[in-house]
Amino acid sequence: MNDLNENELHELKKAIKISFCNVPKNYKQKLVYNLLNSIKADDRKRFLDALFRVINAYSKYKEFQELSICLNSLDEKINTPNFEKLSNSIVLAIMATPNITNGEVVING
Repeated sequence: MNDLNENELHELKKAIKISFCNVPKNYKQKLVYNLLNSIKADDRKRFLDALFRVINAYSKYKEFQELSICLNSLDEKINTPNFEKLSNSIVLAIMATPNITNGEVVING
């Protein structure tokens, strides 16, 4: 019942990529660093706190409201043993998000 399926992961990654396009590169890098430390410490609460802090900071954007809904629907499923799979998927999706600078897409790197 609490297993993650590929469709849910795909929808989450899609929502993250859409949401994080307008987030500054430095902010994303700091967030990824904090999320990776949370994963390493197996600290689900700290991971979600960092993620929802960003969502709240950008909550005026429709895309982040949709991401929040998506994450809330997965709340039960982020428990162990799904935490590592879901959290790593979130981090990878954030890292894969292109940056938009002056209206032009800039690929991370």
